Amino acid sequence: MKRVLLIILALLILFVSPIMAKERTEKQAQQLIEKNCASCHTLEMPHPRLIASLPAPPMNAIIFHVKKEIKNPEEQKAFIVNYALHPKPEISVCDMNKIKNFGLMPSLKGKISKKELTILSDYLLKNFPSKSFVESRAEAKLYREIYNLKNSPFLLNQSALPKITQLLMQNWGKGKLGLDEEQKRKLLAIRHNVMGQLKEIKDKLYYLEQEIIEMTIDAEEIELIELKVNEVAKLKAKSSMVQIRCIIQSVKVLNPKQLAVLVPLWD
Repeated sequence: MKRVLLIILALLILFVSPIMAKERTEKQAQQLIEKNCASCHTLEMPHPRLIASLPAPPMNAIIFHVKKEIKNPEEQKAFIVNYALHPKPEISVCDMNKIKNFGLMPSLKGKISKKELTILSDYLLKNFPSKSFVESRAEAKLYREIYNLKNSPFLLNQSALPKITQLLMQNWGKGKLGLDEEQKRKLLAIRHNVMGQLKEIKDKLYYLEQEIIEMTIDAEEIELIELKVNEVAKLKAKSSMVQIRCIIQSVKVLNPKQLAVLVPLWD
């Protein structure tokens, strides 16, 4: 009987010990995150109105982008450990606008060990992003697509920038894109030319559309209104050609590997 009890006790220890160890590891991870991350990166679901006032991107957003950019779980973990110790803009999973807005995170070298970072990264990858964050991203993406569809006559969008220009601006300093200085010089010249032309078109469109509104309210002759509407259509067609030329010129500057980086971001 005593032997049976000893065997049962041993089995219980074998069964319970891993559970207790796992709980200790999770508690340690939570403490490490509170100490090293939570003061800058909110762990809660971020409210859109508050994001601009945060000192750093929310943790949900960071891990969302890590998983989006890096598919292999071990590589995800290695990235978090490496970036925490050696943060650089060219290896960041965030676009350059985010780095510009929030700044580059300070290195945690000397404040946390690699072993602790491994525990921390395991916890982050297991618990982030939250389901509600992923769902809110999907809803926001759908809203943007509908909004852009309703507010983008021809290729002229709200920011008056071609999509390829927006992508290049967001990924300008990324090592993954790997632009050399000559490419940057050519692309900057294209961007400057395109932005100048589109600004001129946008200004003209604004005044023409105001005229059409006033003429319609005043019930002026339909033929005169039609002339103005035709002018608007010509300007929008011109803006489309400016942007099409921008795409063609930019593609000629980029090599196939660089285009392969940008194309998946096109959605």
